[in-house]
Amino acid sequence: IRNLSEYNFLLASDERSVFFDITGELDDMDLKDCLSLMLVLNELIVNSIKYVERKELVIKIYFQQTVKATEIRYSDNGSGFMQINQQECAGFGMRMIQIMLKQINAVMSFKEDYLLILKSKS
Repeated sequence: IRNLSEYNFLLASDERSVFFDITGELDDMDLKDCLSLMLVLNELIVNSIKYVERKELVIKIYFQQTVKATEIRYSDNGSGFMQINQQECAGFGMRMIQIMLKQINAVMSFKEDYLLILKSKS
């Protein structure tokens, strides 16, 4: 995912630009857990691109690892995660994300301006 920060994308279909701001690293993590989290991030990125109404989309991803957990904060400059309610979480993409997170004992919560994923270390 780090490589995304080195590129800016132009979505040819409607001339929108996507910029990535990625902070932190995932150094000490099981490969299975890391792959699951990358699939979750991929789905979030796809959703951000799909639903943004701006010409320039900025996606921010922040990684932090502590002795007890891995924290990922995901945000974009769209309408915000507070706009998402439980019914919207029932869509296929969000259900898929919740299933993947459950498989690796991680949880997701919506904050005012970002989505938080916490994965406890076993």
